[in-house]
Amino acid sequence: MKKNITKISLIAMSMLPLFIALPAMASAPASWNTTGSYGINVNYLSVDYPETLVLTQSGSNITGTSLDTVPPSSPFTVTGGSVSGNNIDIDASQGSLSIHMTGTIALNGSMSGTWADITPGTRVGTWVSTSGAAIPLGLLDAEDFGVVNYDTGLGFLKGYSAGFGLTDAVFTDATSVVVRLYSAGDVLLQTNTFNTANIPLITGAQISSPFDVSGTFAYATDGYWVNVREAQYGQSVGAVKVVATVTLSNGKVLIAENTTLAGDPTTIYPIITPPVVSATSTISGMKYNDRNRNGKKGINEPGLSGWVIRLSLNNPDGSVTLIATTSTDVNGNYSFTNVATGTYDVRETHQKGWKRMSKNPKDIVITASSTVTGVDFGNAIKQKKEKEDDDRDDNRHDQSGYYFSHNDRSNYESDQNKGGHNRR
Repeated sequence: MKKNITKISLIAMSMLPLFIALPAMASAPASWNTTGSYGINVNYLSVDYPETLVLTQSGSNITGTSLDTVPPSSPFTVTGGSVSGNNIDIDASQGSLSIHMTGTIALNGSMSGTWADITPGTRVGTWVSTSGAAIPLGLLDAEDFGVVNYDTGLGFLKGYSAGFGLTDAVFTDATSVVVRLYSAGDVLLQTNTFNTANIPLITGAQISSPFDVSGTFAYATDGYWVNVREAQYGQSVGAVKVVATVTLSNGKVLIAENTTLAGDPTTIYPIITPPVVSATSTISGMKYNDRNRNGKKGINEPGLSGWVIRLSLNNPDGSVTLIATTSTDVNGNYSFTNVATGTYDVRETHQKGWKRMSKNPKDIVITASSTVTGVDFGNAIKQKKEKEDDDRDDNRHDQSGYYFSHNDRSNYESDQNKGGHNRR
């Protein structure tokens, strides 16, 4: 049986349907080859009459003979008949008597049905095969497998297309159609399962299965394929194999694979824009003992170790998110590294018995390659009559200070004697 196969162009593709089929046939082709000898029981008036039925099938048409025939006992000749899908029809005659037999073929190849007189007479009965079995028909061939990039009318299909064709069967005979896409090492990338509700619409012997990778193809709108993607679905590795599994209504399971890929998979990988990574930005300063209580770091005022310093991000909605904490080292120094762009508060966490002398630093704006230094805190031992600092004191926005900016490097120095912010 010669197939008229429509193949998909794998290079420059115009808009094509996503399943390709031959024109509809008047009746379903045979799903079985019934050529052979069968023992059958012909039942008439609750009595079984054993017979031997010999059939010869060519395409969908059958001829043959019937021995030890329906009563009265005399040979019948099979004058015609056909197999359509899983159904069988047989016309037989003996002299002026003719009968018509109809039946179905089960998954194991056995047959059963009814019979009735055509002329003359009005007899009716049933029949069933007791030996012999029809052979399920159907072959599946891989036809094309390639990289595609075209507008389907339902979005761009930028990925792969795989075509398969049936011999001695059509897809309306199928109960299941599954096509799987693999990368090297038989690693599954995607699975396409044909929507069984639409199988009757494929009135031919060829299908094309679309595997979108970086396009916008709308599987749900198309309605023919249910697509399932793995975590790696072909966005950074190429497909090397496609396998189709088709189960026919006669129970035959057909498998075909194609490892001959046309086209370059790298042309369908998603275009990935690398994230913009800011150069390392830092904020640093010192916690010192403000012995003269003037809010400025003096020569003989040492650093204080073990104080917790907090870095918080000022969000657009006015809320504040704690980003990181660090502790001052033995010299009272601290730093925050790898600070992302944004606006930040730097605050100390008070310790009992100490009083903050400097005002809280003003907001710090970090851009790419910012290096902010001199974000210092001065504390002195609390005097007897002074109120103990608490969380509200730590977070108070009594900001002040100088902010130095030069060639992406900034120096920030607290100056509690200045009432505002100066940039110079």
